[in-house]
Amino acid sequence: MPFIEEIAIANPKYCHKQEDILQFMQSVAPESEHRKLKMIYQKSEIKTRYSVIPDYSTQERTFYPPSKDLEPFPSVESRMKLFEKEALELCLSAVNKMQKKNDITHLITVTCTGLSAPGLDIALIKKLNLSTDIIRTSVNFMGCYAGFHALRLADSFCKSQKDAKVLIVDVELCTIHFQKTATEDNFLANALFADGASAVIVSNNNQNSCFELKGFHTELALEGEQSMAWQVASTGFLMTLNSYVPKFLTSNIEKLIAKSLEKNILNFSQIHHWAIHPGGSRILESIEKKLELKKVQLESSYKVLSEYGNMSSTTIFFVLKELENLVMKDENIFACGFGPGLTMESLVLKGI
Repeated sequence: MPFIEEIAIANPKYCHKQEDILQFMQSVAPESEHRKLKMIYQKSEIKTRYSVIPDYSTQERTFYPPSKDLEPFPSVESRMKLFEKEALELCLSAVNKMQKKNDITHLITVTCTGLSAPGLDIALIKKLNLSTDIIRTSVNFMGCYAGFHALRLADSFCKSQKDAKVLIVDVELCTIHFQKTATEDNFLANALFADGASAVIVSNNNQNSCFELKGFHTELALEGEQSMAWQVASTGFLMTLNSYVPKFLTSNIEKLIAKSLEKNILNFSQIHHWAIHPGGSRILESIEKKLELKKVQLESSYKVLSEYGNMSSTTIFFVLKELENLVMKDENIFACGFGPGLTMESLVLKGI
């Protein structure tokens, strides 16, 4: 049976207060939109976010031009160069916090904010002195639920190979894709997303592990297919994230949970902890209300949202890290995340 042995997390050095980011956004938005932006930021429930770019809370510009309209606006090429420069170091910062990173047989890299080949996987193999015959897999461009997909792959590797030891490295530099066009999608994305990385080891070893992987289940809410999307453009990756997402999620969350629990031979009352991807405050609040949960039951998700924002796929590992010392032996955790499609991924874990 596969287990999560260890989780490590890391963030870039620039920690921005949400009110400072708001000032940056208002400085480049039409004055007619300033009030709307202020309301979005006040309702975000986010206090701080991290970025590899210092510009969002300082007058000194290092990535965006000093002009008021930020022209010439950074191209997708310049953003990918920044990703290549910063992502590897952030990944190494997470991996180097781990105690059990020896004898790795599989490497899974996860990101939807930077693409190149040879890419992050080969760079990590070189820096970490991993075996050149290591089995490597890249999970790209899947969005906020990609961490679940990586865990599912690791689970399969461990079930097919007794001595498998899988290292998942998940990094997202969402803030390098800031878009200045005054649209609701851009306003929401700019108010939520942040940068972070995580490293996770999955193996068949239950000694001093964090969690047991019990079972996965996925659902597609196709009526919300166009409400969340990622597209590549000349100025970076464009995020579609409209205000209907919480509605679509709450309309389908009960079906997701019911089928997942049925697979795992559990009932609702046997879930002791909840690890919900903090895609935004409205998502957490809507799910909390729909499932008739108390806010304290989603405390880890709310805390990660408040301190880090939405870091796309790596965020769920920050939530599980928060739960690491709270979950008792044999207690069950229901984890779920959401992304383009509209995809709803879930996982039941058990405390060790």
